[in-house]
Amino acid sequence: MRYAIVLLLMLSAVGCGNSQLSPATPQPLENIHAEFRGEIEKTLPADYSSADINEKQREFMAIAKRVYGPHAAELRREAKRLLSELPRLDSNALDGLVERFPDGVKTSKPVWTDSMLYIARAWDPSAAALIMKRSALSRYLAPKEFGNRMLCQQFLPDRAYRSGGTASEPSVAIKSLQDIIIVKLRLQDTGCYEPQEVKWCARKK
Repeated sequence: MRYAIVLLLMLSAVGCGNSQLSPATPQPLENIHAEFRGEIEKTLPADYSSADINEKQREFMAIAKRVYGPHAAELRREAKRLLSELPRLDSNALDGLVERFPDGVKTSKPVWTDSMLYIARAWDPSAAALIMKRSALSRYLAPKEFGNRMLCQQFLPDRAYRSGGTASEPSVAIKSLQDIIIVKLRLQDTGCYEPQEVKWCARKK
């Protein structure tokens, strides 16, 4: 069940508020996405009330690796293209904010498998940053505070910005409500960005 929850957090990251900033996805990748959706549709349970969700998750992750794995070069190009389209974070954006995460949370990260990153569409740097942000917040915050934040974000969606680094090791800032969460990423050979470290800059209470 723990991995099912992690998967749900990752899937909720897909579709950050910046999606309209990037040009249309190149056709070759659209074809790959279509293949993935088609394969997933074939394995959907006939009866959701009795489905073994953990078994289905394993099937979905295997499909993701099988479909996206052979296309690392295309995904790397798309990753760098999407990063180049992110707007830059204002130089004064962190003024008046204080760091909230202790060091243990900043550098602690789940083990991201290739399949997890494919499912999260982590070739998109904003999606990769969001899965780290939501994972860290879910571990650090009390359930009620985390749930209330997620509810408010439905009305004020997160926005992603580039805050520094290189194309292979960028930093992406997520403007989340009145806070800014900065995530360091690393581009993998698979073409996906893997989250490395998270920093939460919040308004003073």
